[in-house]
Amino acid sequence: MMRLPILCSLLFAGLLATGCSSDPIGGDVLTGKVTLNGAPAKNVTVTVAGADGLPANAATGDDGVYSIPNPPQGTLQVRVTGFVPTPPPGVKAPPPPPGSTSVPARYTKPNNGLSVEYTGGKQSYDIEMK
Repeated sequence: MMRLPILCSLLFAGLLATGCSSDPIGGDVLTGKVTLNGAPAKNVTVTVAGADGLPANAATGDDGVYSIPNPPQGTLQVRVTGFVPTPPPGVKAPPPPPGSTSVPARYTKPNNGLSVEYTGGKQSYDIEMK
């Protein structure tokens, strides 16, 4: 008789442990490395948008690596921006924060030629800027 409550408790604890994870590993995630002239692009933002135009984004670390959990599926347009937004024409941009990569203007605009076909699961898309 004592075995049934113990077995049920162990089964319930196991279900809770597997169902409450917020870790995107094993789920949908788009990862990659952003480089500028071969060096990691530090502290930049990678933004993807699907056909609906809704953005999903993530920042890179010192290694230039980004990870976007649950991106939309399909053809994604990709933009790379610095932490300091690109100013309007004729306005001088402030310098980027220390340790940040200054992103060339062509990568910050929509329809810049960067795109990836995301089909779900864990997928990698590296971005090499020049």
